[in-house]
Amino acid sequence: MIILRKHNISLEDFNRIRRTSIDKLTDTELEKIIRIRLDAEFPEPTTIMQKVIKPSDFEHYFSGTYNIRGFITRAQDVKHLDTPEEIIDGLALHYKTVEEYGQKAYNYSDYSVGAIRFPAVDISKINIPIGGNKQVDKQRIENILNKLNDKTRERVLLHVDGRPYTGNGTTLSDNFVVPEFMYVEGFERELVAGTEIYEFTRTGHKVLVAFYNSEKKLIKTFKGINHV
Repeated sequence: MIILRKHNISLEDFNRIRRTSIDKLTDTELEKIIRIRLDAEFPEPTTIMQKVIKPSDFEHYFSGTYNIRGFITRAQDVKHLDTPEEIIDGLALHYKTVEEYGQKAYNYSDYSVGAIRFPAVDISKINIPIGGNKQVDKQRIENILNKLNDKTRERVLLHVDGRPYTGNGTTLSDNFVVPEFMYVEGFERELVAGTEIYEFTRTGHKVLVAFYNSEKKLIKTFKGINHV
């Protein structure tokens, strides 16, 4: 990878650092992983982004009850993830939720997962989430960010969260390197013209469930595989 050669780091060392908790990294390692992540390509307004959702939530998005918020990726960075197992692994979706009483939000045994693909449009609302798992991590990162130019610094959203969130701008995956982005807190992206909703199955099929045409009209193409 060109960006790794620029920062004089091997793929092996990069993967070791990005999978290591920030509180276990040296200041030099932490600064290196942050600089590498901020050097990576940032979305343009026409960039197609992706948000993974549960198929059971399709109708909530169709009705406008749910909008896109939180963590997202560029579609081109996850185009090689074809099955629920790969998507859950690549995006580290094996976290637990309070709403589900400690159950995992997504399971490797899921028959299918959904994904919304949509134009980025207003990139001023998109940031790179960096911050670690503890407040002390956040302070270390702020010290590093203060060394960067203002344009690079303004792309960062200082965000502290529990694992599997890494806090270094990439997902926690052993098998895939996926840069992640995050909408600013409180912002929700409505489904705009050009949005497509897919369902990915365990058998490797990608099914177009619905899309929004140029007039932002919802067109359902398939009722879905694993839901009503």
